[in-house]
Amino acid sequence: MKISKDDLWKGIIEELPEHFLQFYFGQYADAIDFTKPVIFLDAELANITKGMRKGRRIADKLLKVHMKDGNDQWFLVHVEVQSYHDQDLPRRMFTMYYRILDKYNKDIVSLVIKAYKGQKLADVYSQRFMGGSVKYKYKVFDIMSMSNPENYDSRNVFTFILLATYYEIIYKEDEKARFEHKFLLIKQLLSQKTMNSQKIREILNFIKLYLSLNNVLQEKQLTDYIIDKTKSNKSMGLNELFDMHLKKEVSRVEKKSLKKGIEKGIEKGVEQGNEIVICNGFKNNISLEMLANITNTDIEVVKAILIKNNLL
Repeated sequence: MKISKDDLWKGIIEELPEHFLQFYFGQYADAIDFTKPVIFLDAELANITKGMRKGRRIADKLLKVHMKDGNDQWFLVHVEVQSYHDQDLPRRMFTMYYRILDKYNKDIVSLVIKAYKGQKLADVYSQRFMGGSVKYKYKVFDIMSMSNPENYDSRNVFTFILLATYYEIIYKEDEKARFEHKFLLIKQLLSQKTMNSQKIREILNFIKLYLSLNNVLQEKQLTDYIIDKTKSNKSMGLNELFDMHLKKEVSRVEKKSLKKGIEKGIEKGVEQGNEIVICNGFKNNISLEMLANITNTDIEVVKAILIKNNLL
C-alpha cells in the first residue's frame, strides 16, 4: 500500500503542530499558549468542505490553538503537493474562509504550502462587480523559493520536513542525488541532541516515505544505518503507517479494513513458500521488481514482507 504525499503532510502536521506553527508563524508564536494542546477540527473541516473535493485529493487541516490572552485562534492549512495548476484555488480558499466565518463566527489565518515545482500560486482572491468588490488575501509559502535551504535553523524540527520535500522536488529524476541528500538528512537528524526519540522517529518515517528511492539496496543501507545509530531493530514502516499517517484520517472501521487488506496481501505473498524466496532473494541482492516477477506477487506485498522481516 502506498501512502500519498497528501496523507504524509497531514500526518506530520498533526504529529508536530507546535513546531509547524513556530516555523510558519514564528512572529506570532509568543502569543500562543503551547501549554495547552492544539486541537484539530476535522469534523468542522469536513462540514465546510462538503462538495468541494470532486476528483482531487486535498491536504487540508484546520487547527485551533489557545492564545495567552484567553482567546482561541483558528488556522486553515492547505498543502499543494501535485504539479497541477489549480485556477480555482483562490476561490476555494475564500469559500472556506466565509463558510467558517458564517457557520462558526471565527476569523481564520490561512496558509497555502506549495510543495512542487511549477507555476506560482496566487495569494489573493478578488472580485469586482458594478461598483462593489471583495478581496481576501492569504499566506503562500513556496518551498521552491527557499534560498539556501540547508541554512535553515535545524533547532526547529520542521526544517527537516521542508528539506525532505525540497530534495524530493529538485532531485525527482536524479536517484544518486536523492540517496546522497536523504542520507545526509537522516545523519543530521540523528545527530540532534535536544530532540526526543519519538519526534526523531516521526520525522524519520516522513523522510523515508516521502523521499523514497527506487533502489531497494540503498533503502536497506539507510535502514541499517538507522538501526546501527539508534540501536534499535524495530521495523519502521507498517506500524507507523497506521498509527501516524492514518490517525484521524480514516474511521476506526476504515482503518480496520485497511489493516486487514495489508494482512491478506501478506498472506497471499507468503503462501507456497514465497516469503522464504523473497527474503533469501533480497539478501542475495535480487531486485524488488525481479522478486515480484519470480513469485508472481505484487511489488507492494514484497515490500510488506521485507518490512515484516526487518529487511527493509
